[in-house]
Amino acid sequence: MLTLGSAGACSADGDAKPPAVQAPCRVTILADLTQRPARWLSPCAKGVAEGLGLLRLGTGEPYQFFLGRMADGRPVEGC
Repeated sequence: MLTLGSAGACSADGDAKPPAVQAPCRVTILADLTQRPARWLSPCAKGVAEGLGLLRLGTGEPYQFFLGRMADGRPVEGC
């Protein structure tokens, strides 16, 4: 498993509030996704990726992405 940080939310009303600091979010990266580092940009429950979301891999364009559903930090469906 790889430990990752999760993204903060943006403010819709234009306030310049910094995102809340969250604990690292663990996720299992699929073997066919070769770039690193990886960042889970969606819900994190009890320290692991959970639910529908987006995993972004790489340090710059072109990024690799996984869009799908995670359960207990592991991909269960998606591409």
